[in-house]
Amino acid sequence: MALALYLITAAALVFFWSRFMQRVTVAAALVLIALPLLFTGRAMFAGRVFAPVDLPFMAEPLHGYAQEYGVAQPHNILLSDLHCQIIPWQKAVRYSLANGEWPLWNPFILGGDILAAAAQPAVYDPLQWIGMLIPLPDAITFGAAMTFFLAGFFTWAFARALGLRESAAFVAAAGFMFCGMMSFFVGWPLGRAWAWLPLVLLATRRVVREQKPGMLACALALLIVTGHPESVLHVVFAGGLYGLYELGRVVAARRTISSIAVPSLLAAAAGVAALLITAVHLLPFAEAVPQTIEYQIRQWYAGTEYASMVKTEERDERILRTIVPGHRGKDPLSARVGPVVLALALFGVVARWRRGDVWFLTALALICLSATFGMRPVPHLLHTLPLFDIAINERLAFGAAFALAMLAAFAVDAVATRTAIGALLLAVVLLERSYEDGGVYPALSREAFFPRIPLIAAIPRDARMTAVGLTFTANDPAMYALEDVRGYEAMTFRRLHDAYPMWCVPQAAWFNRVDDLTRPFLSLLNVRYAIGQGDPPAGWRVTAEDRGTRLFESAHELPRAFVPRRIRYEREGQSVLAAMAQASDFSDLAWIEAPEYEPHEVMNGHGNIVTKRSGLGYELDAAMQSDGWVLVSTAAWKGWRAYVDGGRVETRFGDHAFVAVYVPRGTHRVTLDYLPESFTRGRNISLTTLAAAGLWMIRRRIRACRQSSSIS
Repeated sequence: MALALYLITAAALVFFWSRFMQRVTVAAALVLIALPLLFTGRAMFAGRVFAPVDLPFMAEPLHGYAQEYGVAQPHNILLSDLHCQIIPWQKAVRYSLANGEWPLWNPFILGGDILAAAAQPAVYDPLQWIGMLIPLPDAITFGAAMTFFLAGFFTWAFARALGLRESAAFVAAAGFMFCGMMSFFVGWPLGRAWAWLPLVLLATRRVVREQKPGMLACALALLIVTGHPESVLHVVFAGGLYGLYELGRVVAARRTISSIAVPSLLAAAAGVAALLITAVHLLPFAEAVPQTIEYQIRQWYAGTEYASMVKTEERDERILRTIVPGHRGKDPLSARVGPVVLALALFGVVARWRRGDVWFLTALALICLSATFGMRPVPHLLHTLPLFDIAINERLAFGAAFALAMLAAFAVDAVATRTAIGALLLAVVLLERSYEDGGVYPALSREAFFPRIPLIAAIPRDARMTAVGLTFTANDPAMYALEDVRGYEAMTFRRLHDAYPMWCVPQAAWFNRVDDLTRPFLSLLNVRYAIGQGDPPAGWRVTAEDRGTRLFESAHELPRAFVPRRIRYEREGQSVLAAMAQASDFSDLAWIEAPEYEPHEVMNGHGNIVTKRSGLGYELDAAMQSDGWVLVSTAAWKGWRAYVDGGRVETRFGDHAFVAVYVPRGTHRVTLDYLPESFTRGRNISLTTLAAAGLWMIRRRIRACRQSSSIS
């Protein structure tokens, strides 16, 4: 299925591009569509999965089944973020849509978490939607193939627009699509975002030379919805540099500065249009960012002198990985394009040094290499600029790889006067790239894609769970629609993170590990089940066992929504955290943040709560003997809406990180929905912009038809 969908999608894109933008011969189309199969074909043709689905078998309870599913040693442990972040996010998106809900909320991690607003789930990426037509294992393989294809096809198109021969353009395409960064990050939104770089450059060229901004607006919108904001900054930076170069050529040719006004205004208009089109993606993201612990970390990063953060060992490793064939290190970051492309790029600079495009590409390569290696002056200068000061600018390695691939194409164009020579050079590049980076990803059986085993099947899907130590890696339970209170996110709710010391152990660049099941906070989190080994701790019992791994059940978990016996009002979070750290029974006392009150304690109203799911929110049947607060152990990201008998009421922070609702005496229906106003505003802006663009295109088409009729 992945192969069929890939061939149809790629062929359709080539057809429309050839029809409306730039002629593509049938032979060129066949080559460009076939190139990604060099890396992904061993998965596509065999119906396997181009993803590290062997890594979940490193931990119990799947480890005991590794041999049965053909998993021996892990293929590449550096790909771990895919199995415990990217793939589970896509599972959550599909789960939401299958239940008739827009994918705004992920119920499977951290007591509930943002989904669309987290950006990297790439909810609005058109290729993700196309992938929904097939099962998730096949969609992952399809997505990787399409990322390779986009990078290669638009690099080829850009090279052709610069006047290079087809054979040279093929080398550029192969050099960029199979560079070290793309070969590793092809499964990440990071890789998909950089695949749009050549289209952004081509669209920028079109604005300056033809004063047509439509392609640039589309390219920027596609770039934004790939879900990696940092890469958007970097790609736009590269596109901006190219725009300045093209405008400089216009000024040099026309000898008037006024000639750059119209292209500049059109480029700005394209940028504004892209922002309006993607408002449904951008506004929730912008609202979520300040609520995260990563926001604080990046603020620290911005305030730290760049020179003090550069590690000589890391810099040397990146240089070696870029230059020395086959050199491997602890992380994949480098501008590696392989010795063949690198040698051709150096020759291209010498052979075509008179061309302005070569000068620009050489400058781009040097700028991006300086940033990649952390060597003066580029990274130090970028670190002083807004937005760049919080970005990992070393990832401009993608830009360096693209520039080197394009320079290699100029070399091929200079020497390959015959098609056979160009084909031979392309074959050499493909052989070297396949040998060095073709095996980064495994191609594994679909049966090994998160198989259902008895111990996992024994956990009710309406109960929260966790696992002890490194058992059952966090986020992997989402693949089984299990609600795990642990999690591994690129955007972590700061308030919940503040409470981590009360119940878990944060790990550097990984998930929050639970070591002690007796911590009272786990009861507050409504944790009923846990997977572990050995004897159960006090308050837990064994309910199932499979190959040495056990399923524990708690007798003391608090309901998802409950009425605490007492309430303590506090004005700010630090006081709440200090008091909560001493608590042993969260059913007895809860803390409500109320800046308008003096800190004091009161008895809370008694009541009984029956909780059930309502989409991705909750419906609470509350029988309250007197007025009181109901605490719901779901992460209180901004955007929760509460209704009592249909009337909207205010929510407060309860126990620092959760949703609290005040319910009056009597029997009431309380509804909780996660629907941020940033989403509804963004949705309205995006739909209005798309409708206006559609009407403008229809009007333009009608006018063209009338003019054609009048002429005939």
